[in-house]
Amino acid sequence: MSQFSLVKAKFIEITGRADLADPAAAFDAGFFINEGQKYLDRLFSRGKVEARHFTNLTADQVIVSLQNVRSFKEVWLYDSETRSKLIVTDAATLRGYYSKPTASLDKGPPEYYAPIVIRPFPKDLSASGLNQAWAVEDMKLTTHETYNAILLKPPVDVSGKYTLEVHGTFYTDALSGSTDKSYWTETNELLLIFAAAFMMELSYRNTEGAKDWKNAVLEITEELDKDIVEEQITDISSMEVKVWDTPS
Repeated sequence: MSQFSLVKAKFIEITGRADLADPAAAFDAGFFINEGQKYLDRLFSRGKVEARHFTNLTADQVIVSLQNVRSFKEVWLYDSETRSKLIVTDAATLRGYYSKPTASLDKGPPEYYAPIVIRPFPKDLSASGLNQAWAVEDMKLTTHETYNAILLKPPVDVSGKYTLEVHGTFYTDALSGSTDKSYWTETNELLLIFAAAFMMELSYRNTEGAKDWKNAVLEITEELDKDIVEEQITDISSMEVKVWDTPS
């Protein structure tokens, strides 16, 4: 287990790059460690790269945008009594079926979702310059760069009633403060250092050095992936379909 400052110190010692200790440098040890962390995140689609995000919905809401999402896996809707799984479809189908402005649609608890493109082009696109401003009501016209989003239909009927759970894969929060920690610093510190060294050698176009570090990373991640798979299949067998008695 280690915090960010200690991981940086060990990275510098292992790589022999004392020049990367300067936090004012354009590319310091912290930069490569964060890039290594993102690289490790991308190697996995299960386990600790998964997360569940919760957000409250407001009336007429049709998009939910989240930062640092790699992929959406499941979406659940909660009200005061029940939890229901939303049906996933593609954005073209959903937009085609609900083809009117949100203001003209029947509202209700959302039943469907679809990952949707929210990046405008050009980047300074404004709804006020369009003949039909509702054309971009399912877009995110500002600060969209680090966001991905899902489209919800039908539009939300009531504010303050629903909570949405998004289950997906997310990038690990970037390390910045000296005492910051992450899953990788806490459980796989040496692997994180290897990944950071790989990203460093890539940036210097050192093909052989990068290959050596990558091989070290993949050797460890292969074993980690086996652990994740075993954990997910342990004692899992086919479940009988049962009709549950209604609780009295």
